[in-house]
Amino acid sequence: MQTDDGAIGDAAQDMAKVLNAHWHKVFEQKAPDLQVMGQWFRELENRRNVHPQEEVLDARGRSRHDSAPDARQIGFCKHDEPLLRKRRLSWKLPSDHDVWKVRPKDLKKALDTSNNSAPGPDGIPFGAWRAVRKAGLTILLDTIECMEQEQAEAVFVEAYRGEAEEHQHNFNLSTLVCLPKDHTGEDPTMGKYYVPKSTRPLSIVNADNRLIASAMRIRWELQLSLYVKDRQQGFVKGRSLIKNLVDFDFATFMTAMDTDEGDALSLDFEAGFHQ
Repeated sequence: MQTDDGAIGDAAQDMAKVLNAHWHKVFEQKAPDLQVMGQWFRELENRRNVHPQEEVLDARGRSRHDSAPDARQIGFCKHDEPLLRKRRLSWKLPSDHDVWKVRPKDLKKALDTSNNSAPGPDGIPFGAWRAVRKAGLTILLDTIECMEQEQAEAVFVEAYRGEAEEHQHNFNLSTLVCLPKDHTGEDPTMGKYYVPKSTRPLSIVNADNRLIASAMRIRWELQLSLYVKDRQQGFVKGRSLIKNLVDFDFATFMTAMDTDEGDALSLDFEAGFHQ
């Protein structure tokens, strides 16, 4: 691993220190605005309950009757209403809290589809949760119900008293794993070496954390897909990144068929968290 001053070392402790310092600085600058996210999700639930004559505010507290904001000033979500698609939507986004509430069947599906990937800092694998299926599902469902309460933060802090820093909890504690990508150079003695930004960071939380997140995704993905633009092909159920390649191939093929002149512009973007 190459440090900022150009030195190259292979001691595990030194490499961990360099990687931790680099990615901590990067992710600290990319931290989401939790207040904006919270307001946006509350708006999803309450939109249909607002009286038509009342002033309706968007996720940033601006009146919906105001002129459209400058796109450069929008940080979290450009559009605060369901997207207009080519096909007509047969239903509206429900505001009933019960529709968003994670059910036991969502947790069961999350558990059934879990794999045997690396566990988090507590060392408990997914297989252990599958082995204690009934008891495990009860624990996870109780945890989710706790998360829905206003005092959830205080409950988690109390639960981790003596383990976490003061006024903090370890539920989201993770193991940072940095997978090497393209090597930066090659040392005659140590071999290939990398700079921190040439690694792919993986934050591996505990299995219980991932199971809860998966259950929430299963419950929410259909509703939230209405708010994700059609051009976003990845990470949404029913869509595929391969469609981007198909669309590109089709466009270039049709251009070649229709005209003698045509250009294909390919852009290679660096991952956003490297900036």
